[in-house]
Amino acid sequence: MFLAKLIFVSMGMLLILSGLLVWKKNFFKFIAGYVEGEIKDKKTYGKLNGMFLIIIGIVTILFSFYIGRLNVWVFIALLIVIVIGQVVINVRMNKK
Repeated sequence: MFLAKLIFVSMGMLLILSGLLVWKKNFFKFIAGYVEGEIKDKKTYGKLNGMFLIIIGIVTILFSFYIGRLNVWVFIALLIVIVIGQVVINVRMNKK
């Protein structure tokens, strides 16, 4: 159980660090499907995707503390909802 908690906390910290790099430094290599020159407003794109990575990292860390009580399917369902929200917002942003 300790190893699983350690893995989830490490993954969460890595996601938060990645989110900060995307948001603050506009380091878009972490984002799948990013094509140079296709995004018009890089600052908003970086902020939005960085915030989503940070949220996923926080959810991952929080899940590590409740791993014994919650089912892993709750975690997967929550991540699916977050990712679908990110895709919808990015598609709307790219249409502008």
